[in-house]
Amino acid sequence: MAEPGYIAVDSSAYLAQLVGGLVIVIAAIVGLSWLLRRLSGTGLGSSRQLIEVLAARSVGTRERLLLIQVGQEQVLIGVYPHGMCRLHRLRHSIDLSDIQPPPRSELKTVDFANLLKTAISVKKPREEPES
Repeated sequence: MAEPGYIAVDSSAYLAQLVGGLVIVIAAIVGLSWLLRRLSGTGLGSSRQLIEVLAARSVGTRERLLLIQVGQEQVLIGVYPHGMCRLHRLRHSIDLSDIQPPPRSELKTVDFANLLKTAISVKKPREEPES
């Protein structure tokens, strides 16, 4: 018999309630994070971009050139590991619709195995200095 003042608690019902609450809280966190990620930076659903990257070119291991369109103005920007700077403001906009990328057959392909063989065969053995 249970002592007076104590209520008998079914442990399985308590565990089910605890797990159910935990699942609801985790689902709410995941749902809100997804919603915030979808809405952040888009002006709450506007799909129009004011700043657009028209072209990008890598000029080094960590340096890039970007052609940016802001409204009717085009700007050439240099991006490097420690920041970015404006390199040039174009006076006349470049129309990129006329530019076609080269066909895939004209692109240079590099065979790494042949490149490695060439590099190894060119390398001369070091001559030891005479004592």
